[in-house]
Amino acid sequence: MIGYAAAHGTSPFASWSLFGIMFLWQLPHFLAIAWMYRDDYASAQMPMLPVIDVDGVMTGRQAVMYSAALVPVSVLPMLFGLANRTYGVGALLLCHLEGAAISRAWDQPGGGGGGDSWYSPPG
Repeated sequence: MIGYAAAHGTSPFASWSLFGIMFLWQLPHFLAIAWMYRDDYASAQMPMLPVIDVDGVMTGRQAVMYSAALVPVSVLPMLFGLANRTYGVGALLLCHLEGAAISRAWDQPGGGGGGDSWYSPPG
């Protein structure tokens, strides 16, 4: 937002849409990584959501809610003229892929619906 305001001299709602994308995008990723390392956080006595949520239901619900909120916010730059339709299609496609990954993780034991881990690195 600082860069946008410096370049344009103002901080209109369009720049807030970019902030919204960054804010909503990072939370599902943070929760997935925190779920993966929840035992380490518990050992360090850090009462984070994945530590106190032993079955993963609340953690998964939070990730799903933030990902769902990301869908409409991700197309706002296109609606405000900051991006073109190609961006809009790409943003919606990536939102869909993120939602599919969260749904797949949710269905695994330990992922709120049951898998080994909530986040599985590729490989």
